[in-house]
Amino acid sequence: MSNSKRSTFRLSLALGILGAALAGCGSGGTPDGLPELHPLTLSVNQGGAPIEGVSVQMIPENPSNSRWACGGATDATGKVIVKTLGRFEGAPAGNYKVTFFKTFVEDMNPGVAADDPSSSKVYNSYLLIDPKFGSTETTPIEVNVAGGETTVPPIELGPAVKIKQANM
Repeated sequence: MSNSKRSTFRLSLALGILGAALAGCGSGGTPDGLPELHPLTLSVNQGGAPIEGVSVQMIPENPSNSRWACGGATDATGKVIVKTLGRFEGAPAGNYKVTFFKTFVEDMNPGVAADDPSSSKVYNSYLLIDPKFGSTETTPIEVNVAGGETTVPPIELGPAVKIKQANM
């Protein structure tokens, strides 16, 4: 998958999660058809140490679960409490491929957005996780969520990387 297609997929996934989360915000209850959710906390390491700020997405193998986007972001201890639709703790039962994504934008000026058309500065963006973990086709990480609380050994993302992306 090209970087452009991967970026479009991630943007579509993020917008879908946001839209689904916002759609459920006004009702105060759970969305119709939400399956039973099972608690899941993942620990993510890079180079043997916890890594903060990693976007974690769980992609279900069962198409009937694709409506219930699951994931989250790691905290300072490398842990992520998985939520469905960004709001409900836990994930539906099933098998998932798990993807991981983290970038760093160098030389960002506070108060100036990278997508500000009036800005003439070029920003360098770097991928901080091995790209194999960013795609369902290449990630080696799979999780089976079953009834009750699922225990998953700590996930190791390999050594730290800093891969330059296309300029913004």
